Amino acid sequence: MNTERKIKQKIWSKEHTYFLIVQPGLESILRDEITSFGYDISKKIIGGIEVKGKLDVLYDISLKTRVATKILFRLAHFKATHLSEIKKALNKVDFCLFWGKNTHFNITVSSKSSKLYHTDMVKEFIAKEILKFSQKNDFNYIMDKKSPETLYVRIENNEVTLSLDSSGDFLYKRNIKKKTSKAPVRENIAAALLLKYWDKNKLLLDPMCGSATFSIEASMIKNDIAPGINRDFNFMNWVNFREKTFSFLKNKYKNNLNYNVQSIQTSDIEDSSVAIANENLSLFNIKAEKKNFFDIIPSEKSGFIVMNLPYDKRIRVEMDFYKKVENKLLKDFKNWEYLILISKNHKFNKLKKDKLRIKNGGILLDIYHGIL
Repeated sequence: MNTERKIKQKIWSKEHTYFLIVQPGLESILRDEITSFGYDISKKIIGGIEVKGKLDVLYDISLKTRVATKILFRLAHFKATHLSEIKKALNKVDFCLFWGKNTHFNITVSSKSSKLYHTDMVKEFIAKEILKFSQKNDFNYIMDKKSPETLYVRIENNEVTLSLDSSGDFLYKRNIKKKTSKAPVRENIAAALLLKYWDKNKLLLDPMCGSATFSIEASMIKNDIAPGINRDFNFMNWVNFREKTFSFLKNKYKNNLNYNVQSIQTSDIEDSSVAIANENLSLFNIKAEKKNFFDIIPSEKSGFIVMNLPYDKRIRVEMDFYKKVENKLLKDFKNWEYLILISKNHKFNKLKKDKLRIKNGGILLDIYHGIL
């Protein structure tokens, strides 16, 4: 059977399992997002969820998810305590249905509570087996540690899962931001928190905007702009890529683009941050202004204020900074809803702390949310 026919029978016509990786703590938000797309969740675990479907499901979710960080294409799942068992399973994986000739590939191995605990040994063994397969079939694959084409090997409790990285760059890289400021919040974290807490019909105030991540994500949510519309994905390099299907989906979302956003107010005290924010917001009808948060008196009786406060690491602040922020909110923002990210090393006395706790840039954050 030739490769094209194999692809039609084994890839195009069948459902596959996709594992959507997400920041720990955001699994339920991702689940709700994927359910809102009309897809069923087959499994939810710490750090992600599984979804089943044909290739169009992979393409659609890749374009639309705001919360996932990567999507892995499941290739195989089996038990193994010896390398011989891995070899037997690898012989059943037809890599030529994904990788064309001269493909550069990388391998990442993790192991937990398993007899095959030596990850470097497993990686070297699998690489040799794939290269043997490649040479035998005249595909000439090349092992390359810098290649984004990655085979993920997860070994846990003597069970092995093989997956391909379908995303490439992390999905929070929307290819919209042109510059970043100090200590930005990741796009998928900002989007997840907005999806969970913000009513998009409410005025949103982003008064310490930095590089305007919250304003950008809010703008895309408000106008239902697919966050992956401006970027590429690994699966586009696979030989099984259905370009017509992907182009149809992408064009459908492109035809609905509307960048004219109102009711989002963006500002920062730093000239450099305002300049960066305006460059990043150039797609949207939003103008970041130079304002000191402590001088802002809201003109609206209610709204939604969101702040990713300095963690006192890369950006240092005065000892009473957090107390001043709390007092300002309590004094001038009555009836406003707030969403605040703050390092766990700091706290508010009167604002309400949510149960959700996440990491951003390796720093553990508490989430404060409520109505003033």
